[in-house]
Amino acid sequence: MENRLATPFFEVARAPMYAVLNGQNIKSDTEALINPSGEIIGQVSKRYRVVSNDEVANVFEEALEGIQVLSLRDHINNNGSSWKREIVLDNDEYSWMVNGQDECKMKLEIFNSYNGKMSVGFRVSGWRKVCSNGMFGWSNILTERLSHFSDGIVDSIRNSFNNKIGLFSEKIKIFEEWDEQTFTKKDYEDFIESRDYLSDKMKEKYKGYYDPIMNKYGGNRETKWESYNVLTAIAQHYTRARQGSYVFSASYKRTEKMALELGEWTPIREKSIAISMS
Repeated sequence: MENRLATPFFEVARAPMYAVLNGQNIKSDTEALINPSGEIIGQVSKRYRVVSNDEVANVFEEALEGIQVLSLRDHINNNGSSWKREIVLDNDEYSWMVNGQDECKMKLEIFNSYNGKMSVGFRVSGWRKVCSNGMFGWSNILTERLSHFSDGIVDSIRNSFNNKIGLFSEKIKIFEEWDEQTFTKKDYEDFIESRDYLSDKMKEKYKGYYDPIMNKYGGNRETKWESYNVLTAIAQHYTRARQGSYVFSASYKRTEKMALELGEWTPIREKSIAISMS
């Protein structure tokens, strides 16, 4: 379902909050953040600084000046309290090939919120051209998160941007390594079965996606790279939300978690070989 708000770039109203006791309005220490539809989307302290989506977007328009942009897409949740912008960069220095034929590009994710809990910042990740799959980055390395209570938020984002791009250029080497690692359909299914937070129904659903996605987008090679992209394809093309953008749904976040876990997971057959040789 589409978001009720036409754009993420709306003005956020701020108003005092009150508690009613015995017919009396008692002023609270917190304030309400209100969207154009009149909904309260966040409860914040008086120290909380509202950083607008507009401000964050403008920082990156400046930072990306002179860089070709292949695509730009905005996502907002159902009440506008969370926003994410995905930007795929198109310059040669932000593009690379896996196995000599699988073209990938750098993707920049910008995020902000008005809910009083989530932070503002950005993440550098990747994007696979053959299927428009967004690759997931390594949050502790390639993400910059700042509290709305921080000073100089906009300047901090601007200063760390180039550093994160440089770090990502080093991290993408792992994709070439994954492309050389044998990872069969059985390995993929074993990985899915090993996720104890998935119900039996969810496990069957994730396993059922493997063949259709490999037939449509895969390179006919059973590698960890291809299995990783099965999960990214599920997140990008087979995830829905009842309201707002799918990127804020529980299923998207769960699939993102699984894709990152896959990179650290060792197939059962390899564990068995290691045990037999010891």
